[in-house]
Amino acid sequence: MPELILDIKANVRHTSRLVPNFSVLANVSMPFWNKRAQGFVERPEKIQANQPEFEHTEDKGYTYHFRQHNSFRDQNRYDVMIKAVMKRQAGTKFAYYTTTFNVDSDPLHKEDNNRTIDRYFEIPALVGFNPQNELYKRFGLQYTAKQEIYLHMPLFLERNYASLRREGVMPKCDPKEHNPIWWQRGYEEFRYFGYTADQIFPKAGDKLKPLYDNKLYNVSSVTDEIPEYEYKWRKYFWKLYLEVALDNGMQVSESVKNDPEQRHFIDNLLGLNNLQPGTTGEQQATSITPGYAFDVSDIVDEMKKDVLFHPPEVKKCVKNVTQDPDWYACSNKFGMW
Repeated sequence: MPELILDIKANVRHTSRLVPNFSVLANVSMPFWNKRAQGFVERPEKIQANQPEFEHTEDKGYTYHFRQHNSFRDQNRYDVMIKAVMKRQAGTKFAYYTTTFNVDSDPLHKEDNNRTIDRYFEIPALVGFNPQNELYKRFGLQYTAKQEIYLHMPLFLERNYASLRREGVMPKCDPKEHNPIWWQRGYEEFRYFGYTADQIFPKAGDKLKPLYDNKLYNVSSVTDEIPEYEYKWRKYFWKLYLEVALDNGMQVSESVKNDPEQRHFIDNLLGLNNLQPGTTGEQQATSITPGYAFDVSDIVDEMKKDVLFHPPEVKKCVKNVTQDPDWYACSNKFGMW
């Protein structure tokens, strides 16, 4: 420890007389004076934040008023406490079904409408209260069966990570990369033992089933902007907006069908509608495939470049019909609107 030695000289005439208002440390600012140590010391950052010493001297330069200490340890303590409460008491168990999504699989619609339910795991969640349902039921009206739930972020990442490892899904990055604090460093820098955000985050299109009810919900949207749960400058929950799921011809993977905890709920519920593309009785009997009757992506898989309607005003030799002036009604008057 460094020492500061000061040579002090004084002419003391009366050894037994108390000299008032005399101190060697008279010009030392209060934040650096420890009364118990009776010396000139520097206080830690956290003590300066929680126990500030208010002084108004201008001879020190940068002041330490209203200092904020790093609250990462407090944030992590809240995360651990919330996770324990969710697992033991407050959480309502849901069956979570993850779905695949590939934007390059369908060249016509530019998305994978017929997704596949590939994995299953259980997750506790907080169920929100829907006052609109209560209000409409008082008048005898059947309102939309929408639901809002809250998923604890570290707990969901932990359960989803175990499901990914159990199904043998490889991470896109090095498994040694681990950076789960994305709200401070950005989504692109997020890593959960090598898994990126698109692999492990909840997304629209996933399915949820409450274990207390035989009803399947579809995730319509996900948000993490929840002000009432962002205490201590950190995010702790995802908010999922749910709506009743329909049988839209989604395929169910064999691992989900054979999962004993799933109890064959999803495969007995989905795939009950049948498409019969054949016209004759023999084709209808042999060419029955599970699907959704109103899902156009299940049948239309290529883009038709020919124009179905060729107006008589447009000449037969014109190839790009929609760009011809005669295609528009009264183009000379309205400027080809």
